[in-house]
Amino acid sequence: MPLNPNGKIDRFALPAPVAPTSAPESDAAAAADPAIQALLAIVRELVPGVAIAAGDDLVAKGLHSIAMMRLVALCKERLGVTIRVRDVFRLATVDAIANAIREAGA
Repeated sequence: MPLNPNGKIDRFALPAPVAPTSAPESDAAAAADPAIQALLAIVRELVPGVAIAAGDDLVAKGLHSIAMMRLVALCKERLGVTIRVRDVFRLATVDAIANAIREAGA
C-alpha cells in the first residue's frame, strides 16, 4: 500500500478499481432480445455514467431502492408490464428480470 508522508494510505496513489462485466455471450444474446434492450435503456437512464450489461448485478452497479421504484414505474409506463421492487431486488440482473416478465406472460 502506498503511504503518504504522514504514514497514512495514499488514496490518490492507488490504482483505479476495475468493475467486473458480464460474459460476452450474454451480451450477444441481449442484443437480440428487445425486452432486455428496453430494460437496459431504462436502467442506464437511472444509473447514468455506469456501464451496465444484461448480466450485471444492478445493486452492485449503483441501482438503489429509490431508483428501483422508478424502474418499476418506468417499466409500467413504457413497457406496459408490472413488476415489483422486491422482484428487482431478488432477481438482481436485467436478464433475470426480462425472463421473469416473459414467464409471467407480459
